[in-house]
Amino acid sequence: MNSIKNYIPKIFFSPYPSVKKGVEQLRQAATVGILVALILFFVGPFGLNTLQPDALKAAICVTFGGITIATVLATHYIAILSFPSFFKSENWNVGKNIGMTLIHFFMVGSANFIFVWSKGWSEMKLDLFLLMQLSTLAVGALPVGILTIIRHNRLLRNSLRDAQKLDDLRSKHKREKQTDTIVLSGSNRDEELHTSLDELLFVRAEGNYVEIYTSLNSNRAHLLRSTLSSIEDTLQFYPQLIRSHRSYIVNIEKVEGIQGNAQGLRLVLGPDDLKIPVSRTYLQTVQSYLKNSDLSS
Repeated sequence: MNSIKNYIPKIFFSPYPSVKKGVEQLRQAATVGILVALILFFVGPFGLNTLQPDALKAAICVTFGGITIATVLATHYIAILSFPSFFKSENWNVGKNIGMTLIHFFMVGSANFIFVWSKGWSEMKLDLFLLMQLSTLAVGALPVGILTIIRHNRLLRNSLRDAQKLDDLRSKHKREKQTDTIVLSGSNRDEELHTSLDELLFVRAEGNYVEIYTSLNSNRAHLLRSTLSSIEDTLQFYPQLIRSHRSYIVNIEKVEGIQGNAQGLRLVLGPDDLKIPVSRTYLQTVQSYLKNSDLSS
């Protein structure tokens, strides 16, 4: 396996943002569908440039664009439901994204072929099916694959820049003393955790529970039946405990380093190098704490 990896460009193993179900998935599918429709209309392959009037040509291009959107959505949704572990955000990379793009366009090519056959524009023959697949890959997969690599490089460049700025602030930051005792309560009877502010590393949302990680046992979480918003309300008087992501509250004073890749920023905590994501929504909050603390010191 390692010998095979030696022949694959390293960029294919680089982290890349995964696409979730919902609005983000719809946006990506719509983008691909619109791109396909535009390429078909303006390049005019498969004899489309000979069609008159332009309204008919546009209608056919929009139809193929719509088939692309519907097929990409259906393929992605079924794949996520069938192989959830494969689509874990932390394991997603450029190679997987391009591979999924090829699967999408194989399904799009199949759907297009069935549509063309149903209209009587083609016969049900293997060579014509393969020709449709090659044409679909050329029209859609190649541009999308190139755009994937371009987007990866742009996201990586931006994340490395943001990570450097944030790490500069962290290195100048004067650490605050953390001696307070914190009591976190769950909704179940007599369910609570006593810990010190200095021991608390981060809190993560996990379904109907929150996982609380401390330096005493960083590899094993303490579970409480609660919401992250409820825990955030409890911790509101401790400015060093900051929401860094929709699923995480982190103790900024325990951050030992900051890393960046195409998926975004990661805060590195403690000797175990635990990595906590920072979404762009909360990046300014983290920056403001480090800046203000630095000024006040």
